[in-house]
Amino acid sequence: MRTRAFCEAVKNHNDIAALEAGALLLGLGAGLTPSGDDYLVGFFAVLFFCSYRSETMQQLAHNLAQNARESTNIISATYIKSASEKRFKKEISALVQSVYQPDKNLIAQSLTLLLEVGSTSGTDITQGILDAFLILISGEKNNEI
Repeated sequence: MRTRAFCEAVKNHNDIAALEAGALLLGLGAGLTPSGDDYLVGFFAVLFFCSYRSETMQQLAHNLAQNARESTNIISATYIKSASEKRFKKEISALVQSVYQPDKNLIAQSLTLLLEVGSTSGTDITQGILDAFLILISGEKNNEI
């Protein structure tokens, strides 16, 4: 699966492989914002919020945003560019931030709102968010964060 290759590359700090795997996600799927693009937006929201390998991830997101201009539609390319500049839909930011709040009901509320975005976009974004959090948890277990 393409997302697995991307996650493994990020987790293993293989920046070249992460760029290559991320580029394969651009434009992948149907819709106004294809699934692969939505996934990347959710993924970067978590890593930027948590400052995971900040400069490296910022460069990766920037490079993917550059590639998106030729790999996906203009709406989605703009969406990815915004994410590379750490600008996200309020529903995305709310879910990522809710994980760190004492009121765990906020997670359920934020997740519900995000899942309502678009036809499949909310689900695809959420998958990116989940995979990024799994990388963070894995790094904590290995004392990498």
